[in-house]
Amino acid sequence: MFGSVVEGVIAGILIGGVYSLVAVGIVVVFKSTKVITFAQGGILLIGAIIGWAFMGPAGLPVGLGIVLTLAACSFLGICIDRFTLRPIIGQPILASIMVTIALAWLFDSVGTLIIGGGERPYPPLLPQATYKWGQIYISQSLLLQFIIAIVMFIAFVLFYKYGRLGLAMRGTAEDHEVVQSLGIKVTNIFGYSWVIAALTGGVSGMLLASTLGATVGLSEIGMKALIVVLIGGMESVTGVILMGPIIGILENLTIQFLDPLVGGGLGEVVPYAVMLIMLLLKPYGLFGLKRIERI
Repeated sequence: MFGSVVEGVIAGILIGGVYSLVAVGIVVVFKSTKVITFAQGGILLIGAIIGWAFMGPAGLPVGLGIVLTLAACSFLGICIDRFTLRPIIGQPILASIMVTIALAWLFDSVGTLIIGGGERPYPPLLPQATYKWGQIYISQSLLLQFIIAIVMFIAFVLFYKYGRLGLAMRGTAEDHEVVQSLGIKVTNIFGYSWVIAALTGGVSGMLLASTLGATVGLSEIGMKALIVVLIGGMESVTGVILMGPIIGILENLTIQFLDPLVGGGLGEVVPYAVMLIMLLLKPYGLFGLKRIERI
């Protein structure tokens, strides 16, 4: 029993690392544009499908396929900003949010059109063997996914803290008018934010599809990432990095121990229930910034 619990906790942490990686893209977009994006799951799906197309039907080498997929995801991020959101700058923020919802539906529909409702086998990007530590079995693919996510977190933090563009993005997150007075074009920063979101989505899509296969259901990870963001805090990268593994643990342990008692499905409900409770207690999230508006 103890071994099963430990195994479930470790697997939850590893799965949650990918949730956090997807969630970082949502935070970056919100910090720069103040738009809550619902399209991140769709971007993840499209990234997985592009990778499948390059490394599957096209038969390209894995390394080249990954590079081309990341380039395509970057271009997708640019197109999202330039052709769907930039034209409505100055409109009520609800309009931008609705656009991201429409994009999510569009990407899901495109994914269904390309790969259908089933599962397409994905090129083996990660080893599928398991590590055995005593009575505990850990999937190598989950462990490598988590390591890749950690490396990307570190790279992102260094970029955001020390890179010139990262500093400009931090300034944009604080005050658009101030950075404009310094000669920084805010609309360009919006575009860079969407590129980062698309890259995190594309990497996550390839990682998940390498173990789960290319399926339209991958877009649901975007909603779990949004749960992580809402609980951790819309403007807190630290919050989403911490909350991703926690949600992963709760979900995995529920599936492992409670789902058999109720006939299944409870694992999908728990993250949403936790989100509801946390938002009732802390509407800005655990690490979010509480903004006071004076009338």
